Amino acid sequence: MARIRTIKPEYWEDEKLAELSIPARLTYIALWNFSDDFGVVKGNIGWLKGRIYPYDDFSLLELSVWLDELEDADRIRPFKVADESFYYIPNLVRHQIICRPSRRRNPDPPLDLFDFNECSMSPHETLIDVKGKGKGKGKGKGNIYRVKKLVNQKLLFDVFWQLYPKERRVGKTTAIKAFQKIKDIEEVMPTIICALEKQSKTEQWTNNNGKYIPHPSTWLNGRRWEDEAINEACSNEYSVLHYLKKEEE
Repeated sequence: MARIRTIKPEYWEDEKLAELSIPARLTYIALWNFSDDFGVVKGNIGWLKGRIYPYDDFSLLELSVWLDELEDADRIRPFKVADESFYYIPNLVRHQIICRPSRRRNPDPPLDLFDFNECSMSPHETLIDVKGKGKGKGKGKGNIYRVKKLVNQKLLFDVFWQLYPKERRVGKTTAIKAFQKIKDIEEVMPTIICALEKQSKTEQWTNNNGKYIPHPSTWLNGRRWEDEAINEACSNEYSVLHYLKKEEE
């Protein structure tokens, strides 16, 4: 279902957008209408042609060229889920005032497509906190809660990445995907932090220049923080807030 969107006057003054063709700029606005309230729109070109230009004699190839222009300008970011194509529109939730967000219709974009600062200036940011407990109308709902969950997930991944031994800090994209699969990440993150700090001091990880340290994605997919010895040693020892506070000091 199409949604009403707002076009700011600054849109027409955007010098980078002015470098694109007029059809590409028009297509960009149309994508907002057919995106869900979380910045994701179907990427099937036939579907898009039927929604955006049902009465125009444009070819699918022409529409594909305009979409390529938007992708090259980083106005849309393609991704796939189960062989189905989608586009993520960065900053849509930042610039659109969405009072009653619809239910999610499309999958989340991968974490590596998401920018930390995309929600930093949202007009609704004070309404809903990170845990989804509302301070105003629509408690526990809305696009900002979902965006903040992504922001929080990125923050936690950055903590994990910085703690992982430099010798094996490789395959970041694969590690991000493995990190995203951990449904209980906020709950287990304290144990992950503790496990990394303890395992990084073991002979297996310190000998031979870290030759036997697993890749980050392998470590995450294997849920190695659940190893019995590590889990017992780390029980209630660390917290994410403790770690972040220590970093600030």
